[in-house]
Parts: sequence; structure tokens; C-alpha cells
Amino acid sequence: MTKSTNFATALHIMAALGVSGDTPMTSDILARSVQTNPGLIRRVLAKLVRGGLVESQRGKHGGSTLARAPSRITLREIYEAVNEGQVLRVSGKKPQRECQVSCNIQNVLCEVFEEAEEAMKQKLGTRRLSGVISQLG
Repeated sequence: MTKSTNFATALHIMAALGVSGDTPMTSDILARSVQTNPGLIRRVLAKLVRGGLVESQRGKHGGSTLARAPSRITLREIYEAVNEGQVLRVSGKKPQRECQVSCNIQNVLCEVFEEAEEAMKQKLGTRRLSGVISQLG
């Protein structure tokens, strides 16, 4: 079972960009902060750019900055920019016909997972990037 760290990585990137203010940060600098490779950072940045949260300039003097003030960015926006589909998913395995649980669990789990995902998104919608930055010390 794999766990996605896309949201945590994106939030780390967004906080770093928020702290840097108007000073662009390169994927190399961000990669050192996140302790990962610049290629992963560029993939996450591309999603954040598509989500309208980050502006990036290529080239020797390029880098990335926030597209708007941290107080105007919700954690839900960051989450939705980098996560494709639901985080909680049911198994794609075929049910065992002889087993009542196996035949019905996917429908039950889908409903539970949808409710949990929506509750999480609602909570993330109440938190701002500026709040995360203020907690960094």
C-alpha cells in the first residue's frame, strides 16, 4: 500500500515560497528544502501553476513565486491542485461471489470514503497558507 506525499510536498513548497516573498525560488533550492530531487519539485510546481497558485519563470534567472498572497490561498486549493481523484480508494479486485462482505464492501467503502474526503476538504478550506507560515516560527 503506497501513501501519497503530494499534498505534504506541495504545502512545503508553498510555505517556502510564502516565506521567500517576492524572491523567486528555483526547483533546486526547493528540492534541498524538501530533501527530494528537483524533477519531483518541478512536477509538483507544474500542478500548482495549473491550479493558479504559483507563477514560474524559466531560464537562468527564473524561479517560482506565489501567484497571490498566502492569506488568499486555502489549503484546500493546494490539496485539489496536486491530488488527482480521491486519496482514499477501494481495491480494484473482483469480489468473491461466495462472500457477502466481498460482494458489498466496495459500495459501502465508496460512500464512507466520499464523506471523509468531503469533510477533509471542508476543513482544509477553513485554513490558510498564511496560518501555516505563521506556525513555522
